[in-house]
Amino acid sequence: MDRTIAAMDASTLRTINMRDRVTAAGGPAEWARQFGGSRWQQPQVSQWISEANPKGIGHRLARDLEAAMGIPSGTLDQPAGESHALGLDVPTLRSAIRLLQLVSEIRGGGPVPAIDAEALAVAYDTIVAEARSLDDSNVLDFMRAFVERLERTGGKDGVTRGPVAGTGKATG
Repeated sequence: MDRTIAAMDASTLRTINMRDRVTAAGGPAEWARQFGGSRWQQPQVSQWISEANPKGIGHRLARDLEAAMGIPSGTLDQPAGESHALGLDVPTLRSAIRLLQLVSEIRGGGPVPAIDAEALAVAYDTIVAEARSLDDSNVLDFMRAFVERLERTGGKDGVTRGPVAGTGKATG
């Protein structure tokens, strides 16, 4: 499909952007595994991105898909490359986290904590949405906003905790 058309409708943009995201995830089955949960399965994902006859992605579905992928609301409605709809690509974040863990192991450094890529994307989106830097004066506001976003997406805080010093018990 030609991406140079000046004024694409929202449904076409959503289809194009979902095709890109599904491809980045490794295909419809992998996208459904990563983001679909019990809600969306491979056949439905395939219908959204069909080249021959794509099933339209409406406004509400688009917002639900964005929340599931941990990207900012409205991202699927924007032409590729729009800086204000950047979002974070969760599969790429997973790879980046794994790279940090491997390099730390090779260098003999301390362990890199296990961080959930989806929660990291939600944390990033929270910082972007607040449009200001996190500091001691506003940390509670950021934490509240982050928890609200996590609850909307059904996520956890994203950190696997180790034992608490002296207790032998894990936290979290």
